[in-house]
Amino acid sequence: MDAYNVSGKIFDKYGDILDFLHDYYHDFDLLAFIFRSRDPNDKLGPAGYGSAGYLPAGGVMAYQILFENQPSATAPAQRVTVSDTLDPNLDLSTFELTEIAFANQTLALPAGLNHYETRLAFTVTNQTLIPLGDASAFALALPPTNAILVEVAAHLDVPTRLLTLSLTSLDPEAGWYPENPLLGLLYPNDTNHIGEGSLSYFVRPVSDLPSGARVANRASIVFDYNDPIETPLIFNTIDADAPSSRMVSAIPSEDGTVTVTWAAEDDAGGAGLASVDLLVSSDGANYVRWAERLSPQQTSAVFTGSPGVTYRFIAVARDNAGNEQSQPTQPGATVRIPVPPPVIETVAITAEGALRLRASGSPNVTFDVEASEDLQTWNRVGSALGAADGSVEFEEPQASTFAQRFYRLIGP
Repeated sequence: MDAYNVSGKIFDKYGDILDFLHDYYHDFDLLAFIFRSRDPNDKLGPAGYGSAGYLPAGGVMAYQILFENQPSATAPAQRVTVSDTLDPNLDLSTFELTEIAFANQTLALPAGLNHYETRLAFTVTNQTLIPLGDASAFALALPPTNAILVEVAAHLDVPTRLLTLSLTSLDPEAGWYPENPLLGLLYPNDTNHIGEGSLSYFVRPVSDLPSGARVANRASIVFDYNDPIETPLIFNTIDADAPSSRMVSAIPSEDGTVTVTWAAEDDAGGAGLASVDLLVSSDGANYVRWAERLSPQQTSAVFTGSPGVTYRFIAVARDNAGNEQSQPTQPGATVRIPVPPPVIETVAITAEGALRLRASGSPNVTFDVEASEDLQTWNRVGSALGAADGSVEFEEPQASTFAQRFYRLIGP
């Protein structure tokens, strides 16, 4: 049996407490104040980007309404009512209840519901709800004096857009609020979180909202017969469109580098440009990222390629809400890195009568070798591949049979 300590006196029955307090205070209004639940509250939603809480269009928006019977309260809450009028920019056809919780009891709801009802049976020991199952637990047996039913009802009224949750303590025999004011469903909170509860749901914004459209929500919570207390207003701003970008130029240099410049911007009313990725292709089909998440302030970068190769560049922009530009199907800039002209450094005749030519060229570049006896008519006599260090070697076995011969290297 529970015992109650009030002003140093021990009572076994709640009725004795009421008689004592009524005689002691001679003021039933004051008595009503003494047995009172207290309700701080909050509402959580998508964080979004920045002070405007930017979100991409079409995503799921998850909300949770929190309520608490404060530790300083003098009685449990016997009824909790949560009301939340959903913003017109939310698509109610996508609304779904996900969870209801109170006093360390969590109800994970079936998917796809906008309405839920149940009645649960508990015994209350040391201000802790001990679950007994559904209301049928008391159908065949006399319930103990510390037993309660908790009626749970959550409903979204689509025409009014009003979401409500009611949690109601009931005496199993009387079917009404427990007469004992110290018996309820949400006791003053402690480190075990016995005084906390929540309602969770998710919903999507209306399709085709423009960038800059705002979704705002505020809930109202009532404990017993106290005045409603509103949660803080939370809001998000929709960023409906991805940013855009374009390549401005790609200028090659003799050292094999390409200076690439671009421009990018977010749509009006959006969250702002976050970053740009640069992609390159050497075959005109397969693009790879060679620079990622470049800051919005950066508009140029240097790419190092190989001489003689044609490169195609595209840019992909991303905004602060997470929208990403679709990868362009056509290159924004195309450039071929020129091959520096090779320089013949040495020409020698071997003991076997062969000509050995050495030159400085470009790595992995194939050069044609041409020869002429009169500097007028040139004929291709072979080819030579530039080594990793750019050096080029060529040998012609029959060079000594010519009275004179001139040679040159032609790059691609």
